[in-house]
Amino acid sequence: MPHHVAIALGGNLGNTEVLFDKAIAMLAYNLRDIRRARIYTTEPVDCVPGTPDFKNTAIIATFNGTPQTLLKICQNIEKLLGRPEIHSSHESRTIDLDILLFDNQQISLPNLIIPHPRMFQRLFVLLPLLDILPGKMILPGQTRSLQELVNNLLQTNQKEEKSQPSEYARLFAPPWPEFLSMANEKLQGEWESIVHYGNLRRHEAQKVPKPGIEFAESKTKHGWYSPPPLNKITISYELLLEHPWYAVLDVFYHEVAHQLVHFLCPEASDETSHGKAFREMCRRIGANPSAGDSYQTLDSWIGQEQDASGDPIIERVRKLLVMAEKGDEHEAEVALSKAVEIMAKYGISEEHLNQKEQYVTVALGEPKHSIQLDERMMAHFLREMFSVTSIMVNVPAVTTDRYGHKTASDCRQFFMCGTTRNVKIAQYVRDSVLSHIELEWGKFCQKNSISPTLVRRKRDFAYGVISALLKKMQGNIEKETQALIVAGSQELNDYYTTRFPRIHIVSHSGVTMDPNAFEAGKKIGSDLTINPGIEKPEGPKLLS
Repeated sequence: MPHHVAIALGGNLGNTEVLFDKAIAMLAYNLRDIRRARIYTTEPVDCVPGTPDFKNTAIIATFNGTPQTLLKICQNIEKLLGRPEIHSSHESRTIDLDILLFDNQQISLPNLIIPHPRMFQRLFVLLPLLDILPGKMILPGQTRSLQELVNNLLQTNQKEEKSQPSEYARLFAPPWPEFLSMANEKLQGEWESIVHYGNLRRHEAQKVPKPGIEFAESKTKHGWYSPPPLNKITISYELLLEHPWYAVLDVFYHEVAHQLVHFLCPEASDETSHGKAFREMCRRIGANPSAGDSYQTLDSWIGQEQDASGDPIIERVRKLLVMAEKGDEHEAEVALSKAVEIMAKYGISEEHLNQKEQYVTVALGEPKHSIQLDERMMAHFLREMFSVTSIMVNVPAVTTDRYGHKTASDCRQFFMCGTTRNVKIAQYVRDSVLSHIELEWGKFCQKNSISPTLVRRKRDFAYGVISALLKKMQGNIEKETQALIVAGSQELNDYYTTRFPRIHIVSHSGVTMDPNAFEAGKKIGSDLTINPGIEKPEGPKLLS
């Protein structure tokens, strides 16, 4: 009879993720039904100072053989992938394969102990297991479930981190306590919008108790949900303070999806933490299913020139299917089997694979106390011309006044929604147009002998540039094309209304405008041209 086994993989030298792929491909010659966890980046434990961070993951599989045979297989793979035969457990390594579980057995031999003796004290071992094993599972020799073990370690780690000097010591001095309180209040409001004003039915919303929301120091996780009895969502200080608010919301929605699955989908308790039920819940509330522990926040890649995959799991399936079509007979068989396995594990359908890009939400500009007329016109321009939509959102921020004093403020900021490609194009066009306005405003001030610090006059100049550019571009688009743009925007509207269920329309009174600055801006905008994107080493060129 086949045995059910779990193996941990770790390493911090070379291209670790490629080595993981190679090791799992080698294990596949002897193991069957392999299921793989996500990759987690963690700090070294009990290593010399300066040791690089480790990457860790785990697999479960079936194996026909003895524990000693499996140990020999793992040791041979370690050797083939560059790990010395004689090595210390506290030094850097290319790859490390540890047998964690072998059925429900407890094995103690001179060279092999199962379960691995230190696994129950290490989050970087238990968290990957939680991806691929049911949270309610009781591991050999334990009385608490896997989920309870993880929750206990998370609480212990938080206490240890709080007892040490914090990297975020500034949190204990004004205005940071006020900012944290304001951020907590905003997230509570977001939760209310998701559960009571979003796509959940009333009887579903009544089953979900309001979670506690807190902030904590964590160097490995952006956020996490702790199920009852805690029922708590935690956001890391690093995410809150070093990333824009829309990135915080991206992770927060992900954790809310975990909470909703816990209370509304008890039948999914045997699924992995990011299985079919979780992905469906993300779709319902407009959450990003990949905004998890090792997630690269939107703001860290949205401006990169290369395309960023919206969902790495779906992207991996696509690559495997390409290998199945183009590889030799053996490679094609292995790739297709792996693709089918991943699709079954995460509930991925052909419909998911055919979706070329997912929708995302990013910010336009910095948080401000008030949004000026030219900024509103810019948001309108991008909505009309680049298949994106936008909304003004109240966000918490720490601002500095003219005297250099910092204060926690309830600010306003435009958020933009669209596919990753359209959002990147719209952001690039916005930045380029604003740079052009800055240049031409300087020339206008010099020619008319006026101060460039005149805020209202500069606003009117910028408004003229953007409005004239919009009118010119709209005049160049055929009516048939405009109709196609409108017809193709239903998916975007669905995402937008799911992501922002509580939308209020606000009217604005007229403003007094400087005619000279406005007319000068209109002339600049009429002469500005946006060309098709041309890829260059330094980035796409869209303006002339």
